[in-house]
Formats: sequence, C-alpha cells, structure tokens
Amino acid sequence: MNAAVELVVLFSVVSLGASQVPVPKLPPGHTYGNGSSSAPIQLDFFIDLQCSDTKEAFPTLLQVADYYGGKRLRLLFHSFPLPYHRNAYVLAQGAELIAAKNNEAVALAYMNAVFRVQDRFLNKPTENKSAIAIISDVAAVARTVGVNPSQFINELANYDSPLRTQWKYGCTRGVAQTPDFFINGIQIVQATPSWSLKDWKKIIDPLLTILD
Repeated sequence: MNAAVELVVLFSVVSLGASQVPVPKLPPGHTYGNGSSSAPIQLDFFIDLQCSDTKEAFPTLLQVADYYGGKRLRLLFHSFPLPYHRNAYVLAQGAELIAAKNNEAVALAYMNAVFRVQDRFLNKPTENKSAIAIISDVAAVARTVGVNPSQFINELANYDSPLRTQWKYGCTRGVAQTPDFFINGIQIVQATPSWSLKDWKKIIDPLLTILD
C-alpha cells in the first residue's frame, strides 16, 4: 500500500464524515452478465483500470461469477481510480460513459480492451503526453469495442460527477487500494489478486451451504 494513498483516502474519509456524501441516482456498481440483485452472494469488486493488480484479478473474478451463475452470485464492478495512477481517472470515466450510453457488456469489453494495452497508459510511458493526447488514446481503445471516438471525446467530461460519486462511495466503504473485494458487504481482507477460483470457493461455498 502506498503511504500517500492511505493519507489521501484517510483525509477523504474524514472530510466525507463532515459532509453528506452524494446519494447515487442508482445503486452503485455495474453488474456482470445476468447477476441478480437477489442472489445470495453479492461480490463487490473495486477496480482501477491502470492497476496491474486489478488486471491480474479481473479474469479470475469473471471466472468466479461464471462458475456460480447469476442466480447464486452477482459480481459488481466499482470504479476506484487511485490518485497516483495518472490515467486511471480518465480510463474510469470511459467505463462509466460506455456503461451509460451502451450497456454493461460493452463496458466490460472496454475494460478488457484497456487491460490488453494497459502498458501504454502507465505513468512512465505517458509522462510527456498532454491530457488531450491521452484522452485521444483512450478514445482509440473505445473505438475497438464499437464506440464512436468523436462522441466519446465530446461526452467524456459529462461523467466526471458520477465517477466522483463512485469514488466517494468507495471511501465510505473503507476502500484504500485496488483491487478490493467485499462479499455481502464485508471486506475480504485476506483476498489477493493472485487468488484462483479454488481460493474463492473456500470463502463462497460455505456461505451457500449455510443458505441452502
């Protein structure tokens, strides 16, 4: 954990405690596949698209959701761009825009597309690029999943406020790193990006047995 991030998030949580966090227009998060809001297992996955650990965990979480099916487990993605990842915020804005304007399946395709070229968006390779150039690069990724790049660029700023609300929501949950995982509202502190389906089953199967 980066100490600077801990301080930023701690300051944010203290600040949020003194004021009303914006109430989202809809319940936070983007549902993967056919996950049901009434599924007995609700798995919240806080992600940063510039984060290599998020990239590592991402395919396994999809595997977990596919294994259990949407009636038993709902996987929800929550954007939580970390402040020391220079391009994480604009990448997350792109996900929010695509989910709103298209659907969550296209947003998922966009996330996967970002992970395939994640190295291009790391801090070092982009340190001499302007914000406009980076947005253009992100739009090029969006184009690979069928999104009009000009429309993407024109509308991206509209998703600043919704993303801020998502980030503040993460702060209220105590999120300070990515990836972060919650099952039925409880943080799974022992989970790591390298966990396999087998590791997740050790947590989830006993819960389903109790519910059955």
